[in-house]
Amino acid sequence: MSESILKSGAKLIISPASWGEVNELRKAVFRRMAAQGLDSFKGAGLLHMLADNDIEALVFACAKAAIYEGRKVEPQLFNDPKDGPRARGDYFEIFSKILEENLDPFFVNASFESSTPALEAAPQA
Repeated sequence: MSESILKSGAKLIISPASWGEVNELRKAVFRRMAAQGLDSFKGAGLLHMLADNDIEALVFACAKAAIYEGRKVEPQLFNDPKDGPRARGDYFEIFSKILEENLDPFFVNASFESSTPALEAAPQA
């Protein structure tokens, strides 16, 4: 679980999503990264993630346990007459932090090099 104070001053609490939800998000993000030639979902890569409707839906699925200023992070939050305008201003940061909380563990030991010791030791056909 992570707790952040966003640039707007809003408090965001994120709990990791279930394996099933995170795994689907991971696969969609990795497909998008491969298709776009990206090596990260952060920085400029975030714009590609934000432009993908499927990834956005998966982020909202992973956000079920995320709390923004005491409210669940769900699409309705951004339509709320009271909290919606502030939440919309924080949308990119909320989206980014949910991705990071759920996907960073996959990148800890990841290597995107073309060969690995296990592959090099495998018999060649």
